[in-house]
Amino acid sequence: MINSSYNRIFSSNNHTSQVHLDAAPSRVHVTSHFPESWKSKLSEIGYQVQVSRCSAVDASAPVNGRAAAAISLGKLGRRRAIGMLLTLEAGGVVKINGRDWQAEDPLHLSDRRGPIVVADSEQTAARILSALKKERL
Repeated sequence: MINSSYNRIFSSNNHTSQVHLDAAPSRVHVTSHFPESWKSKLSEIGYQVQVSRCSAVDASAPVNGRAAAAISLGKLGRRRAIGMLLTLEAGGVVKINGRDWQAEDPLHLSDRRGPIVVADSEQTAARILSALKKERL
């Protein structure tokens, strides 16, 4: 789980600074082609759904405090994986089709199609996946 009180940032001169963040908002970033029925399910469980058009921003949303989670559909690429790695290293979780992502090279994954859930905690990811489980693309 991402520590909601602070994240450590290491500058180029090896000086460590603490940045205080509030708890992640109850917002979920989604890709532009995200199904309306899925948006409705997320709204029903209390999330504000916001379309993000930048994979690097949405994949790092839990670590930078912009959203509690981000969900994408389609192929996982290396650009999105950069933000996913930041979230994973900060204590968040990344699920690809419900499976834990272990920071493998996305181009070598056989199951690199979504849904890809990047979240601030295992609890958030499970709640989202449970709500979307019955929905079909």
